[in-house]
Amino acid sequence: MSGPVALPEPEGVRTVHVETAREMLSAAQEAFATADVAVFSAAVADMRPREAAARKLKKGEADALLGTIELVENPDILATLGAAKRPGQVVVGFAAETDDVVANAQRKLSSKHADLIVGNEVGGGRAFGTDDNEVWFVTAEETYGLPLMPKDRLADRILDVAASFLP
Repeated sequence: MSGPVALPEPEGVRTVHVETAREMLSAAQEAFATADVAVFSAAVADMRPREAAARKLKKGEADALLGTIELVENPDILATLGAAKRPGQVVVGFAAETDDVVANAQRKLSSKHADLIVGNEVGGGRAFGTDDNEVWFVTAEETYGLPLMPKDRLADRILDVAASFLP
């Protein structure tokens, strides 16, 4: 699944385009049913306006509404599907954090029913918009850091650890 991005689709990959968190949950549920390993890397907004405007709001209209826009929670895709995983199915999630990366990733491992959480610090030029990253792997058995490396190598390491959970 992919939200709106300007990136080219990876060659040989079936991409399902979505625009909202609810659309992403629906598409993820469909794909999850037959997946052996599910990697949840999307950074979906935690909240959304209860009512979406049918058209663009002009400046004068928006000013009047800014104090009255009611927010509701978006679905937690990782937690929803993690709780529904079948025996032998592997769930990988991410924790993009501004502080307490390892502690937050450890909490997320349990609350999201994941097998692996990849934690990383964001902000200050780290993680987003870069070609490399430094992360922590958190599983029920261990927590360890990986040094700064290209993201394609990091992706291989994530898949290696995920595959180690398969029966």
